[in-house]
Formats: sequence, structure tokens, C-alpha cells
Amino acid sequence: MNVQSFYFPAFNQFNEIGEQWSTEQIYLTRCEIVTGTDISNGKIFKCERDCEKLIKLLNTDLIVKQYAKILNNGWEPIWKDLDQEKYCITYDNHWARFNGFRVASDSVFNYGCIYFKTRKNAQKMIDEMFDELKLIYGIIEPT
Repeated sequence: MNVQSFYFPAFNQFNEIGEQWSTEQIYLTRCEIVTGTDISNGKIFKCERDCEKLIKLLNTDLIVKQYAKILNNGWEPIWKDLDQEKYCITYDNHWARFNGFRVASDSVFNYGCIYFKTRKNAQKMIDEMFDELKLIYGIIEPT
């Protein structure tokens, strides 16, 4: 029997205490799999470095989403209410000379977007998490 080493991201329980959060929520795990086993249904990597890049991206995404919850102070958008103001962060190459990110008002749900109660909160996210947003939006590659 031939065995190969593979790497995959493993998840810790969500751990938020007030405004503090763990940056190590997703970590690298090594496993050995019998050659020929179907691993196509999961995020399993032959290269440890590729797995670490995904883990960095996933951890960054979790941190940004946790910070958005703090900024929104428990607010959740009500999608049935088209009059409710909702703001999200978008990236536009035409704005790249400024920084590329802008705050947009949106009443339609877009999968993957983080929504904010106020334009001010969305702008605060851009100001304070600029590098993290560049990573999440695919403007820079994880290192």
C-alpha cells in the first residue's frame, strides 16, 4: 500500500470575546492518504505552501467579517425592506489610482459582500482593513 502526505485547512470553533478575536481560527493539518483515494471533494493540497495561502485568505476573511459585526453593532440587513439603507464595499479598477475601493449603497443581496448599516462604517472598514480587503478581493496574492 502506497501512502502520500497531503495538507488541508482545519477549523477551530469561532472564538469571539468582545472586540477580541483569534487570528488562528484555521490552521494547517497534515494527513496521510492511501494513493488512489478520491480526494476531489475537499480542499486538500499536495503542497504545504498552497494550503498555507488558502488558510491565510480564510483567516483574513473571518477577521474582516468579525470586525464588520463589531462595526455594525449587531445590525443585520432586512432584505425584504427595499427602503432600508445598506452599504457594501466594492472594488473598481477605474478607482485604482485612489485606492480602488468605494462604498456603494445597495438594496439587492450580492453573495460574498459584507453589508454595513452606515456609509461611515463601511468607509471605516476600508480605512482600517485596507490590506486585508486587498487580499480578500484578490488584488494581491496571499504570501
